[in-house]
Amino acid sequence: MAERLLEDLARMHLVEPGGMWGRWRLHDLVRLYADSLSRESQIDDQRNIALGRLLDHYVHGTRAASSYLVPDVAPSRYFKRRSDAIRWLEVERSNLVLAVGLAAKAGRYEDSCILASELANFLQKFRYSDDFFAVSYTSAVAANRTGNESLAEDTANNIKKALSQLKSLEDAVSGLITAASIFSESGDSRNEAATLNQVGNAMSLAGRFEESIAFLSASAELYRVSKDGNLEGLALASLGEVLGSAGKSEDAIDAYSDSLALLQQAGDRYGMGIVLGNLGLARKEAGQPVEALQAFRSALEIFRTDGTKGEEGRVLNNFGLTLQDLGEPHEAVGFHLRAAAKSREAGDHFLEGTALVDLGACLQSISELERAVETFSAAACAFESAGDKQRKGSSLHSEGIIFTHLGRYQEAVDAYMRAENAFRMIGDAQGEGMSLANRGAALRSWGHLSESIEVLTSSVEVLSHGGDESAVTPANLQLGASLAAAGHTEEAVRVFTRSVAELAGAGNSWEESKALLARGIALRSLERFDEAAADLSRTIPVFRAEGDNERATMARAYLDDVLKRSSGAR
Repeated sequence: MAERLLEDLARMHLVEPGGMWGRWRLHDLVRLYADSLSRESQIDDQRNIALGRLLDHYVHGTRAASSYLVPDVAPSRYFKRRSDAIRWLEVERSNLVLAVGLAAKAGRYEDSCILASELANFLQKFRYSDDFFAVSYTSAVAANRTGNESLAEDTANNIKKALSQLKSLEDAVSGLITAASIFSESGDSRNEAATLNQVGNAMSLAGRFEESIAFLSASAELYRVSKDGNLEGLALASLGEVLGSAGKSEDAIDAYSDSLALLQQAGDRYGMGIVLGNLGLARKEAGQPVEALQAFRSALEIFRTDGTKGEEGRVLNNFGLTLQDLGEPHEAVGFHLRAAAKSREAGDHFLEGTALVDLGACLQSISELERAVETFSAAACAFESAGDKQRKGSSLHSEGIIFTHLGRYQEAVDAYMRAENAFRMIGDAQGEGMSLANRGAALRSWGHLSESIEVLTSSVEVLSHGGDESAVTPANLQLGASLAAAGHTEEAVRVFTRSVAELAGAGNSWEESKALLARGIALRSLERFDEAAADLSRTIPVFRAEGDNERATMARAYLDDVLKRSSGAR
């Protein structure tokens, strides 16, 4: 009788066959229409009663089917055999995944958690990683609402298992998108918005800014529809950050301005401070330094009042950078100093180191080299405390450069060696190789030519193994200079020749001309005047075109000398 009725409904296109024999389903449009009618004419408790029966059916069926997948558990008699249980799970999978969110939306939080837990064995075993992460994430939201610590712990463990099964950020994003769909299907717009926000942030981390912008915009719109101004404001703030990262400064300014208005209305002072700081950065990037300083001042007023030292330090440092943009480095120094102090008080050693690096660069720009070298040394210590070997190495490298400019070669060599060790510990071949190159140059200036050649040879080897050809050539030029200074002129010419070929292939005429100048000078020492003249002649027009008058003059002087000596030799 039931089968005949279903066939009649199918002929009227109201139902259609399901994925396996004996199963039927509503057409999507009919399902939506039926749902709309039932909402319009619902009796208060009937839909909830029907939903309860459906969820009970799914919990019972999933628990029974799952019993076939768990070792040392007696299989349920609900299914005749294991293959039937797995087939039921496969056919019902999409419904079961959505039911986890539907249970949570209906306030049946424990059912949501139980269903997700029973599903976990199947989804994990058969590698439905996206769904496994999605139901674990959705049930964790439900578990937090129960106040049941045991349920919360179980769902948290499932999330860890799901994450370990995911192979990439792409898989995690896909799982979050599935979770958002679950919330959407169950009408839970707030959790849908929160999940879309997480998707957007994850996309941003992967550098997929356009997709991130789309998800964050959708999240903000859902919060707007649900009239949650504070969360909408925070979503717009995240959107502003991504727009800024994508180079869309004007759009970022608009997003931050809208966010600020909503957060002000909600009374979220901390959120306002963060957005004002980010708004200042966006205006700085948009070439609006005066407006940027105004935003930074407003942020500082909030953070000073609330005693938020870490955020105050961040804004102070950006204030200093903006003053540098305005051509006021002396005034900027004070802001960078205060930024470093506030960050240190807050225990944020990474931010302290960042402020000190910016301070060191500022001091260097105004020729306060003694203070600058002390500042870079302090920055290296701060990054050491923060556990950031990369930036520690960079700070020590900068310290070495300034020591070289000051003619304090022994201290420069020591700084470069410590930089090399920091880079080597994290496998940064480029950082290590560049520090070796600069150490070799400092040793040459110090008069230690043999050691300089040895260090520069190591530099070329490290950079070559690191695969950064663009960094190998400068190291080769330094090696050639040390070989020439040590009287190994023929070998120096061979090194310079390799550099000329590499730079010509890269199409970098200015750098190629510098290599030609070095080779021309070496060829002059070998009295190979015709070759020297050819090299030197090629460099002069390039240096002049680049505005490098110092090298143009040097090349002209060497060329004149070569031509004179050449004619004399004849």
